[in-house]
Amino acid sequence: MWQDRVFNFEVQTRLGKRWIADSTHGGRAAAMERARALVSGGRHTAVRVIREDQNLAEEIVFQEECGPPAERPLTIAAVEEAAFCDDIDDLLSFPARRTVGRLLRQYLDRHNLTAFELVHDYGHLRILARQESFLNQAIHRVAAIQSRAGHGAASQRVEALYGLVNRHMDRVREAERPDRFEPLLKAGGVPALADGVERELPAPDWTLMTGRVLAAHLGSARDWSRKVGRALDLLDKDAGAASLGAVDEMLADVLDGADGVRDLLGYRPDLGSVFSALARVAAGRYGGDAEREPALARLDGAMSVHDLPLTRQTLLERVARGVGGVQPLTRESDAADCDAFVTLLAELTGSGGLAGGPLVCEAVTRRARMAFGRDGSDLNAAEGIAKVLSQLPTGAVRLGYLLGLTGSAFGERYPREVLASLLDEVQGVSDLKALLPPGAGRDETANALVELRESLSASALPEDLAEAVTRRLDRLLSQAPEPKAKGKAAPAPAPEVTAAPATASGSDALPLKAFRAGDLIFREGDPGDEAYLIVSGRVDITLAANGDQTVLATLARGDILGEMALVDNRPRMASARATEDTTLTVIPEESFRRRLDRLAESDRLIRRLMDVFVERIRTLAQSQ
Repeated sequence: MWQDRVFNFEVQTRLGKRWIADSTHGGRAAAMERARALVSGGRHTAVRVIREDQNLAEEIVFQEECGPPAERPLTIAAVEEAAFCDDIDDLLSFPARRTVGRLLRQYLDRHNLTAFELVHDYGHLRILARQESFLNQAIHRVAAIQSRAGHGAASQRVEALYGLVNRHMDRVREAERPDRFEPLLKAGGVPALADGVERELPAPDWTLMTGRVLAAHLGSARDWSRKVGRALDLLDKDAGAASLGAVDEMLADVLDGADGVRDLLGYRPDLGSVFSALARVAAGRYGGDAEREPALARLDGAMSVHDLPLTRQTLLERVARGVGGVQPLTRESDAADCDAFVTLLAELTGSGGLAGGPLVCEAVTRRARMAFGRDGSDLNAAEGIAKVLSQLPTGAVRLGYLLGLTGSAFGERYPREVLASLLDEVQGVSDLKALLPPGAGRDETANALVELRESLSASALPEDLAEAVTRRLDRLLSQAPEPKAKGKAAPAPAPEVTAAPATASGSDALPLKAFRAGDLIFREGDPGDEAYLIVSGRVDITLAANGDQTVLATLARGDILGEMALVDNRPRMASARATEDTTLTVIPEESFRRRLDRLAESDRLIRRLMDVFVERIRTLAQSQ
């Protein structure tokens, strides 16, 4: 007698007269668990489980009629951001559609629509307009958000938005039907469609007609996974810039909703496995079974070959929202949750930071504080950052994570903790060995530094500090080894990154000073108009006491000296002498003073504590 393990069990739900695959399982118990969950969800008219044997013979082993799905009252989503639209063409843009998709998510899911299909089809727009109360809520919500963003009074925005919507509906209603252009898309893809539209119609109609044809193409599939497939079909015909842009937007629209992601992934046992799968797909390294997960495998293949930034960011934003929440990642123990988090963090790790930018950096920090907490309490902000850093494999990834964190809401709330960790990490990166894994070649090095530059551009660092980090990255790139050919194929050239010289030469670079072993850098009692960062070498800090020189500290690469005279504008409290050949980066008083002034403006308490701290050090030194 055949055992369950030799069968495949497929869970299906009914949509109209068709049965749609929900998930496939290798065992009966897992399939029944999923089927009962779908029945209790009340969102399907019927659910069944099909058993398939080795000869592909099928047998219904479970089926339950659920009745018509309960109609919930339509409500708008509680969005906090809304794209500003000043013209009817703005309503067709991706930012506007993203707002529509998130605001009207419940309505779109009920009708299996993307925002892309909605805004390009008069029939869909007319049905939405009949939901007067719902549409009124949506317009007032957007108006309130835009008013808070400085775009005029809310009442004025309400009037303007109603005018835009009505004009857009009239324009779509009066537009030519897309039927005669659809064969062009079918035969030659997006380029042939664009050429035909531009040849036959006046310029003001190009964007609308192209969108209408693409929306009809996408809308020919009713369920979400097939919509993904319809979008990807266009890349089979052409993968040029125009096609990639159109497909990227359509995929992002499909995958911005939970239903679209759920339909694409099928059944997953817990949230950890959901987010891990999304992270792998976003990176193009899911590697699924093309027969059991055709749409997912096709999307993964496209992500591995093509640059689809909107789709990637949409997937990673969903990961960030889930990871940054409070729901457990598994259905097991706290220890299992920690393991799932560590696994997910590895999936999100790139060459020079975490995929997804500031949102993901903040989300993993919040999850780390909860996952590694003690006795039911979360870790504090500094401890959470330290836990994430302890799980990251290289200095480049750690630095990229911290740069991303500065640009997040978490970084705004905990600036001192984030910047302290960032400065510690920067000081520890003096050469490539501290930045990359052993044996990293020039390509891997350049990719890591490019990712770091991207993180730097998205960070909220002060301009002068950001420039200093950029110069450090440029110098490190100049140390990278030449790429080595593997086999017959030479590696691709490294991304272009301009390397700065090792010595400062421009007005935007801090100057360097060199000292030989035994040279005096400054003397106790001298006026202090500079501080120094040790680039290489060692320095003794000494204090005269009873006719002798007492060594207070020996400083090395990455340490700062001479800063206290700049804090309180008093003479040097000690002497500094190079004990070996030493190179110092000079921090002029003016540059240092600007930083202190900014600190005084943003946090007077910390500035005052610095003064007290310096005064106490001087008092202790004088008592020696």
